[in-house]
Amino acid sequence: MSIPMRRSPDSPPDGAARADTDLPPAGAAPSPPETEAAPSPMPAIAGLWLGRARRWWGILAAFFTAQALVQAAAFASGLLLVRGLAVDDYAFYTLATSAFTFLAFASNLGATSAFAWFFRESKGDAVARARHDRAVVEVRRRLFFGAAPIAVGILLATALGRGFGGTAIAVAAVLVAATAWVAIDGVAAVQILRLNDRYAASYRAEVAAALARLALIAALVALGFASALTALAAALAGQLAMVALAHGARARRVAGPALAPERRAVFRFLAPTLPAEVYAAFQGPLLIWLAALLGSTRGVAEIGALGRLGQLMALLSTLAGVVFLPRLSRIADDRLYRQRFFAFAAFLAAIAGATVGAAWIVRGPLLALLGPGYVGLERELLLTVGAAAVYVPASFAIWVNAARSWKRWQVHLTVALILFQVGWIVLSPLESTADFLRFGLANAVVVLVLQLGNALVGLFRPRAVAW
Repeated sequence: MSIPMRRSPDSPPDGAARADTDLPPAGAAPSPPETEAAPSPMPAIAGLWLGRARRWWGILAAFFTAQALVQAAAFASGLLLVRGLAVDDYAFYTLATSAFTFLAFASNLGATSAFAWFFRESKGDAVARARHDRAVVEVRRRLFFGAAPIAVGILLATALGRGFGGTAIAVAAVLVAATAWVAIDGVAAVQILRLNDRYAASYRAEVAAALARLALIAALVALGFASALTALAAALAGQLAMVALAHGARARRVAGPALAPERRAVFRFLAPTLPAEVYAAFQGPLLIWLAALLGSTRGVAEIGALGRLGQLMALLSTLAGVVFLPRLSRIADDRLYRQRFFAFAAFLAAIAGATVGAAWIVRGPLLALLGPGYVGLERELLLTVGAAAVYVPASFAIWVNAARSWKRWQVHLTVALILFQVGWIVLSPLESTADFLRFGLANAVVVLVLQLGNALVGLFRPRAVAW
């Protein structure tokens, strides 16, 4: 006997909701006369699966078309800078972008996942959802002010230690902080568009921003004005373009005092994982900082340049956050949620593995893209791409844990990660570029094991990890 799936008040319209069920929609159907054979359910089931396949083909085709443009533009921008900047200047650019990476994470600390959480919890109440959206943005602004001095301090420490000038560092710090500030509104607007099933508008904003940045960098390189500082200015211009194009979806302003309960709700959502998220904010740029403190300026540039090739995996990570996570947020039935989780995770792992194999086959041409300053880094390339591949399913597990508030163990998982990293740094040499990248790959594997394990417990015993 078929039992229809439970629907929640925030489910999409009928046509969209049925695509997320495993059974045909239940409803009253006339009973056939006793003398007639009952019709076989197979054609209806086959039609359901065919309709689902067509729908997902359309979803994935739109995603890959838009995100391929975004990632191709980012990839081309990075290659232009790798080839157009001297090794020392590119090392300075790498240090500045590592400060931006830290600031972007530290001004988030899992707050972006709160959009999906409150979307689910608002149960169709548009006013409550809008208030929480704005509260998330305000919380991120406050986190920004706390994290900005740390980002600037780390940029000063790493760049001055490599001999870069104080004026250039100050200008870079201003550009990095401005870009991170603007990105708060941009990320919020794009996330709101996707949760409201307005994927086309979100894709247009991202594509336009990436193409604007690419055009600016290409012009700078062609005219001979390319430098670390002008490249940072182009990144700021790209963020401004995205915010302008997604302006209609920005979280609406609400009187400050009236949002106090919503801000407290956001902080309660973040509280159990704040220690883990704070530590995670240091993980993105960790290799760059270790190389700056323990290695050479050339090693910093090599890790930054190889990271551009690691962007081969960025499309898959974006797929998890852009398409899979919002659609999981719309599923109320736990059994169906588990099925979708395993299907999405298997898809990401398979494609990531295939990409590593492809990178191994064409490693020579890939390194040639970086130019003559980065020849002979075949082993380092595979370590970079391998770590990026492991982070694809790991990031998916992290996002699911945050979106479902499976956070009870996150502090313990963070302590385990810290112990592993300290042990590796103490017991293993960290001198060459390969040494740093080997540490990065091992770190990615540990993160995957810890976060995937937490997600699996949440899928089958949610009370054990729920906050």
